[in-house]
Parts: sequence; C-alpha cells; structure tokens
Amino acid sequence: MYGNSVRTLYIKNLNKRLPIREVKRRLHMLVSGHFKVLKVKMSNRPNLLSQAFVLLDEDVTEAVVEYLDKMVFLGTTISVCAARSDMCIGKKAVIITTSTLLITSIPSTTLQEDLDMILHKLKGFQCIRFIRVKDLAFVDFASVDDASEAYSKLNEEFINYLNGAKVSPSA
Repeated sequence: MYGNSVRTLYIKNLNKRLPIREVKRRLHMLVSGHFKVLKVKMSNRPNLLSQAFVLLDEDVTEAVVEYLDKMVFLGTTISVCAARSDMCIGKKAVIITTSTLLITSIPSTTLQEDLDMILHKLKGFQCIRFIRVKDLAFVDFASVDDASEAYSKLNEEFINYLNGAKVSPSA
C-alpha cells in the first residue's frame, strides 16, 4: 500500500457542520505542523462534505497515517489512509493521443525565447511553432508518451511562470 509512491492522504469523517473553507484551513494547519502540505482539496457535494484529500510534498508513509489516524479533529474522530492514487478531485484524466501540445492564452509579453527556455528541458522536445497574433503555440515532441509527460509537468509546475496560459493536447 505504501510502496506505490502516492503523495495524497485520504481523510474521512470530518466535521461537515463547519464551512469548507474553515475545515480546509484547519486541516492544512494540522498536517503542515509535521509534514509539508502542497494542497488540501474538499468537494462541496453533500455526499462528499466529510471527506478531504491532502497532497503532501513527499510520499505517504505508514508513520504519517499512524500519526493522523483516529485523531480527534474539530470534534470528530477522523480516519486517515493513503489515497488509491494521487489527488484528482475535479479533474478528468486527459488521454493524449498526439505528440503535439497546444498552449493558448500566452501573455503578450512572452517571447518565443521564454517558451524555448522552459520547454527545452522537457524530454522529447523538438520544436515550437509560436503564433504571436493569436497568442498560442504548438509544441512538438518526439512521441505521444513524451507529450503526455510534458502535459503533466506543464500543468503542475511551469504554468505559473506563464501567467495563466493553458496547455492542452492538439487535435
């Protein structure tokens, strides 16, 4: 269970009478006192209100789960375990079937050299076709697998640098 490199904790039996924002804030404070928390995610759907996912900076270990499991938190005893896979609330898995990615909504101040600097580090990167007038770029990779890996990395890490640009598979 702990050997599959999952960094997400699944927590259930949270107090659903408090506002979601408050529960998330307190849960972040509780966990970040001992472990580095990247994100806390809760759904506002009624049947999911008492559940949360906490994305950690490191892999979930037995020690993390043992520390938090059966702890009294906001008046209820919470149940904690490693999630089956890393956090994915609100996101559908995108299946990439092309070796070209499309980057849209590129800020007008961004130059092709800026994109080159970010993208040349990615595995299988081949070239950028930058269309300044439309504020978009097509990015070619050597294989579909390289494009899929780049898509994940761009959405997780590099998109903050591009100030809201959106990455998607090219049709």
